[in-house]
Amino acid sequence: YFKRAIRMEQGYFDPYNNLSYAYGALGRIDQAIWALKQGIQINPYQPKVYNNLATFLIMKNEYYLATKAAAQAIELYPYYGKAYFNKGRAHLALDEPEEAWQCFKQCCTQADFENVSQGYAMYGDLSIKLHKYDDAIFAFSKLLEVEPHASVLFQLGNAYFHNKNFPEAVRYYTMAHNAAPENTNVTHNLCEAYLENSQPTQALELVKILEPHLSQYPDTPIQKAHAHHLLGNNPLAIKILREFMKTTQSGDYIGQALSMIQQFQQK
Repeated sequence: YFKRAIRMEQGYFDPYNNLSYAYGALGRIDQAIWALKQGIQINPYQPKVYNNLATFLIMKNEYYLATKAAAQAIELYPYYGKAYFNKGRAHLALDEPEEAWQCFKQCCTQADFENVSQGYAMYGDLSIKLHKYDDAIFAFSKLLEVEPHASVLFQLGNAYFHNKNFPEAVRYYTMAHNAAPENTNVTHNLCEAYLENSQPTQALELVKILEPHLSQYPDTPIQKAHAHHLLGNNPLAIKILREFMKTTQSGDYIGQALSMIQQFQQK
């Protein structure tokens, strides 16, 4: 029917856009792209068409062309959040993280994409990877308003931890732990935050939970030794580290344990 509409009126723009949707739903991406390009020849001033084109180009792994299409959509409508998001996706696929981060930030803070959780998630994740921790805290705080889930609490705790705000890291890790007590990743990170926040007693309680999972968290003895050091029991901390060095094959862990032993012996 869309094709019939096009045959009836050659300069009719709308059927081409709708035809591309139909082709896309059928997985006929090349034809969807063709239909959009035909429509652009009739009306080159529709930002949604360029953004749809960017979406299909991403599906074809044609990421450079996708950035150009999304940029054209943004030029026509500077507050087009979905276009910023697509442009960010394409830059990320091209291994251009800084450019991608700028797009995700703009889509969440300057455009009309502010209430979409996927935008905040991408903005927050990339902020962590690029060590932009204040931005990560902002992104995950906004995401938490939209999706109050344990996983988001955990991500927000990570952002605060990396930003060295350990009291807030403990706060959000604790909420995540209470919401998902079976998640040992949360338990492990909360234990580390307790240690950084000088709460060794609480950390030792979590060490008991982590010790049956040493294959997954081999640094648990290091956390245990650190806690006993904070409690003023350096001989026990050193003993734990020496026993740990006999069992681990990781050069990094051995080096860390040796450094801690030297530090504790000086206390």
